[in-house]
Order: sequence, then C-alpha cells, then structure tokens
Amino acid sequence: MDDVEKSWKEFREKVRGVIEDHGAPDDLRSFDAWHAEEMRLVMAHNYPAPHVSDVTWSTEGLHVECDDREVVDRVMTAMAEVSHDLKEARARRSVMSSVVDWNDIHGSVFKQLGEHRAGWAEQLTLALEKVKRLIDEQPELFGDERPSIVQIKQKWGGLRVYEGPGCNQATSEEIQWRVDEIEQTCEGCSNSAQRQHVQGFVTTLCSWCYNAELRRRYDCAPASWPQSLELDIAANYPDLVSADCASLVPAVGPGWLMMISLALHKLSFSQDFKALDPGTIHISDIKKGQDGKISIGFSRYHDLIQEYADWMEFRCGVTCEECGHVGDIVRTTDKSQVLCSHCYCTREKSDG
Repeated sequence: MDDVEKSWKEFREKVRGVIEDHGAPDDLRSFDAWHAEEMRLVMAHNYPAPHVSDVTWSTEGLHVECDDREVVDRVMTAMAEVSHDLKEARARRSVMSSVVDWNDIHGSVFKQLGEHRAGWAEQLTLALEKVKRLIDEQPELFGDERPSIVQIKQKWGGLRVYEGPGCNQATSEEIQWRVDEIEQTCEGCSNSAQRQHVQGFVTTLCSWCYNAELRRRYDCAPASWPQSLELDIAANYPDLVSADCASLVPAVGPGWLMMISLALHKLSFSQDFKALDPGTIHISDIKKGQDGKISIGFSRYHDLIQEYADWMEFRCGVTCEECGHVGDIVRTTDKSQVLCSHCYCTREKSDG
C-alpha cells in the first residue's frame, strides 16, 4: 500500500469510526458513497487525503476539522443530505402507513417514483416481489410479516427506500442490497449508468436518458446545459495567465468546460498555489489535441500544476465533449472524438 492510499485509508477510518459510534446506518452509507466518489476522482492521480486534526459528533451531526476546506465541505454536504433524509424518514415512520401495497407492488412503486424513473421502478418492483417471496418461504429468517415501506424516492442521485419501525434485519439488509444494485443503473431505462451532475441537481442516467432529460429540462429556456457554459480563464482565473492576456477561452467542446473549471478552481484555492510567487504559472492555451486528449500549454510552468493537469486529462477522457455526460465514451479507431454513445450516434446520423 503506497503513502497516498494509506493516507486515504486512515482518513476514512478516522471519520467512519466516529460515525459508527454516534451515527446511524444511513450516515455510514452516505459517507461510504461520498468516499467512493472522491476516490474515483482523485486516486487515479495520487492526491493525498486531507490531514484531519479532529472529528466529533454533536447534536447537529458530524464535524470535521482538517486542512482542506473543499474536501470537508463536500463531506458536510453529503452528511447534511443524509441527516435531512433521516429526519424526514423518522417523522414519517411515526405518522405514515406503508406506501407499498404488497398486493400491488408494481402500482405502488410507480406511484412513488413516477413513469420518468421507470428503469428504477421496474427493478424495484422485481426486488420487492423477491423480498415478498423470501418472507413467505423463509419466515424463520425474514420474519412472518411484510415490512412497512414508508418512503421511496430519488435523492442526491441515489434510490432511497425507508422501512418503518420493527423491520426484520435480514429483510432490511436484503432490500438495501437490492437497492444498491439498482443504483448502478439508469433511472429511466435500467441501462448501466453512474451519477451525473447538472447545475446543482444529481441524477443517475445513461447518455440517452441524460440528453432526453436535458432537452426536457431546458426546453424553451433562454440557456441550455452545457452549451450555454462560458469559461474565460483570463477573466475567471487571472493569476493563471500573463498580465498581457486579455482573454483565454479553452478551445474544447462545452462538455469539458466544467471539468476544466473544477480543476482550476481547486488549484487556485490550494494552499500550495497561494504560497507560490505571483506569475509562477501561466497557462497559454487549452485545447483538444488530434489524439482526442485535452492539451494544456504553458508560458510559465511549475510542477504543482501537473497533478491538476493530469486530473483534467483523466476526467475529460471519460466525459463527453459535447453534452458533459460521464462514463459512456465510444472508443473510435482514431480516438479523435470523445463522445458518449448518444452524441456519437447523433453525429454519425447527421454526417451520414
């Protein structure tokens, strides 16, 4: 185990230990989901874990003291989301009856998730049908009562299924295991998918359903995503360009602009960058090379920026340059295009 992997393991164990002592199972699941996402973003390029000086739990929830506020803020966002969910669920458990009619599971699930999440609804229906059979066939393990499901919803890009009080532990674990499997698929059609971030909302969609959702969400709107995104490095990050640079707009597709902005934002707020003399790093251009990879030019270079440049290359390599969908890139022979299957097929159709 290298030093970076060890540092992240120690960070995870320290925070997780406090949650285990004071939190709830849903708190742990939320932190583990956040940690898995964070690892996908940073471990490929050896970003060290933040140094945690203290982790405490109060009546308001988890509190982390560490030297990287950006990481801590993302942890806090995750924990705030799950804390809100838990409060909602606990309140509903005390006053609400089950939202699932075990004699009409299909109708109950679709009523909660809606037709636009048919991919998840169909799978959850099958999962609960299986749970129903397990209870009937193995009452000694799963109990002899069907659980009360007080809430089913999509939250923070994940599927939430909350059981009522007194749910058999084996039944609860069976439901959660099946929910975890469903979360790896598209909400709309059950295709393989991962979480997508679009202007503050998080969803789990394949490239086809993602683009359909963008059309629905921004239909008749004055601006669209990501085509309306604008990034001028000279205006937004003036410390990263020379003094005589009036404008520097990356020559890339709109889908990559968010990744570039995220990397430069993280760099500009890092303590290491702030410790450098002004003008140490000057970016001269950002464009897509003929090999389909992002290319960053420098008029002044410092080793500090390399890890951020590597991160940009990695993230842009799995992000559609047209629509910004992550994780469904069509690998063409010449590798010059970095498009999701939807945008690739759309372009092929228009060219043909």
